[in-house]
Amino acid sequence: MEDKIRITVSVSERPYKVTVPKTQESLVREAAKEVDHMVKNYSKSYDYKDQQDLLAMVSIQSATKAKQLEKEKKFRDHELQRRLKALDELLTTHLEHFENRSLK
Repeated sequence: MEDKIRITVSVSERPYKVTVPKTQESLVREAAKEVDHMVKNYSKSYDYKDQQDLLAMVSIQSATKAKQLEKEKKFRDHELQRRLKALDELLTTHLEHFENRSLK
């Protein structure tokens, strides 16, 4: 079982205590800083009633990025499988040809 630690991160000047795997501490801290930075940027660019509006906008942007990355990963995985299959077929053909020549 992975060791977990309790850390405090700040978003919109509010502290949040979270328990994370020790190996992901820096990743979580970086993510919290990025969210905080995005909230500040939105607050400068848009009219808003409260912080929840900004957090909702950041959530939508982050979810959109995650979905786009997931879509790109699926495409790359599919393309990689297609190319590996083509390479396997090419190698198989050449090996069979080589074996047939060796038997003569």
